[in-house]
Amino acid sequence: MEYLSEGVAETIINSLSRLQNLRVVPRTTTFQYKRKLQDPVQVGRELGARLVLTGHVGRRGDRLMMGAELIDTTQESQLWGQTYDRKMDEIFAIQEEIAGKISNYLQLRLTDIEKEQVTRRFTESREAYCLYLKAMYFAHKWTPEGFRKGLDYCRQAIDADPVYANAYAALSYLYSLMGAFDVVPALESFPRAKAAALKALEIDDGLSYAHAVLGFVKLAHDWDFQSANAECCRAIELGPHMPGGHYAYSDLLLATSQNKQAIEEAKYALKLDPLSLPDNYHLGAVYYFTHEYDAAVAQLQKTSELDPSFVFAHSLLAIVYAIKGMSQEAKAEAQRARLLSDGPYTRITLGRVSAIMGNQAEAREILTEIEQVSKPPYFSRAFWCAMIHALLGEPDQAFEWLDKACGAREPALIYLRQAPSFESLHGDPRFHDLLRRIGIPSCA
Repeated sequence: MEYLSEGVAETIINSLSRLQNLRVVPRTTTFQYKRKLQDPVQVGRELGARLVLTGHVGRRGDRLMMGAELIDTTQESQLWGQTYDRKMDEIFAIQEEIAGKISNYLQLRLTDIEKEQVTRRFTESREAYCLYLKAMYFAHKWTPEGFRKGLDYCRQAIDADPVYANAYAALSYLYSLMGAFDVVPALESFPRAKAAALKALEIDDGLSYAHAVLGFVKLAHDWDFQSANAECCRAIELGPHMPGGHYAYSDLLLATSQNKQAIEEAKYALKLDPLSLPDNYHLGAVYYFTHEYDAAVAQLQKTSELDPSFVFAHSLLAIVYAIKGMSQEAKAEAQRARLLSDGPYTRITLGRVSAIMGNQAEAREILTEIEQVSKPPYFSRAFWCAMIHALLGEPDQAFEWLDKACGAREPALIYLRQAPSFESLHGDPRFHDLLRRIGIPSCA
């Protein structure tokens, strides 16, 4: 039932987010409050939202019980409330009615296009819709197992409705995450992500979400910076109050050394979704890449406070501490990350920390482990092998592994110019040749 409750809420949120004159707090922020008995007025004040929509969803057999109320936090009063006891087949009609009621009560002057967007049904198949909700429920867990379950439900949703654009967009999102996190080799995952995004846009070119994912794929895998820029801008145009487009555009700006603008876009994405772990982490990462280490520490600490089990924040915080010469803090964060996830990513983090801090024996031991599993044709983790070699002062080996990473189209290569660990290579002609191959400007 949980995926259904989240899905109904997310559908309403997404419908309202398409309105140009209405800022809607995204799901990742609002869902931090689920299962918590909190005053809606207080929640609204914490999120800077004037209005709060609360509700509940239940199912009994083929009956759907739903209740919703719209609270004005400034007046501390209910603007509208309604309960529903309908057949499950009417779930789309209920969602449309709630979104329409809110628009009416806010007295929004909607264009014909916006009216169509608020009440639009992306599928007529209840089965496909429920499968899509399950896919997104598992995708938002950001774990390898969650990605795999999400893929399975996406495929089932597409089988149930072969022209369901949202399901293809979700499929693209999952494949891109699996490629970025090395769950599936980039040479396999990103072409699949691209094909799914293009299919979603073939069905519905107005999906901001699909344009944002396609923008990231074109940036991180195709190295087509011009097309990536076009897709990110289109995503922002279609969904200016949705963080996805701003997140992807921040990556593009960072890759091309437009640091100030990259920070601003990352901040804006976070403003739109202030409790999102990925958006909080992303801003910390942008600060790291732009050498604003104090700001990176503060932001990554904030991310860890939101969820102490979020391994990526601990890993990057360990790196930043090591760069700042804070050896005890760096070791502590690297160990925390290792306890949370005993996988290659945290092992690589420890290798990087060891290399930065001058512990060459430990760094080389870890490097040997990574190199042994980074084999053709994919050379998975070649980028990180190159990074540790660079930190150990071994440029020839670093370039050898960077060349392998290029052949494997590793997505982290888009940050090559910005990555602090490769600064020792900047004066080498081979470095500028790599930037040229990837398409990154050699200077800002």
